[in-house]
Amino acid sequence: MNYFKIITHSMMLLVSSLLISPIAMANTNFEMCQAGIKSPVSHQATPIKFVLDKSFNGPVSIYWIDFNGHLKFYKHLNPGEQYGLQTYVGHEWVVIPGNNKQNGCAYYAAQRNSTIKITDHNAPNPDGSFTYSGTWQWAPHSGTGHDKHNNSVITFWSNSKVHYCYNSKCVDAIAKEHGEYSSFTALWGYYEFVVDHKRNVLIGSYWPFNKKNEFPHASITMHPGAP
Repeated sequence: MNYFKIITHSMMLLVSSLLISPIAMANTNFEMCQAGIKSPVSHQATPIKFVLDKSFNGPVSIYWIDFNGHLKFYKHLNPGEQYGLQTYVGHEWVVIPGNNKQNGCAYYAAQRNSTIKITDHNAPNPDGSFTYSGTWQWAPHSGTGHDKHNNSVITFWSNSKVHYCYNSKCVDAIAKEHGEYSSFTALWGYYEFVVDHKRNVLIGSYWPFNKKNEFPHASITMHPGAP
């Protein structure tokens, strides 16, 4: 799930011996849109600001995710524009490029005095797909003979198609959605994947066929982009 990144850092300014409140820059990325995200109840009001880099390829739409997980539209931004508003700490926001979920979603849980800068870094693939890569770690009960230095790459499309490669062996499959995680079967067994929004990684588990009732035989943490 290759995707464009929202950059973050924090700073503190000291001007004429006055300490100004820190400005937090949100650290989040675009990924496949997910279900089940909701804003928590919060009473800590805070300003936040969305800034769309002038080099960004097209407009984005900004939504608040309400307490029931529904999207509430707030603002369209064109490249070079910014939008400030009042929200509450912990409330969930999502930025969607081109107002099209097939282009992915960037989720952000509001922090105090936050500025979210949206750039073209790690943009989605041109066809709207998302790519992750990583190395499987094999569990002791999985047996021996596994390649500990394997390289795996997985690409998801919005139509549920998956292209998965383990070293030089590749297969196409159809992913099934199960709430927050996706699964598919391939030549080698059964796979489950879920996005960790806080760390911006894809977490995967693997079972050989007919052994789904056991603990996973392998696990993987995959990072955005091809190796």
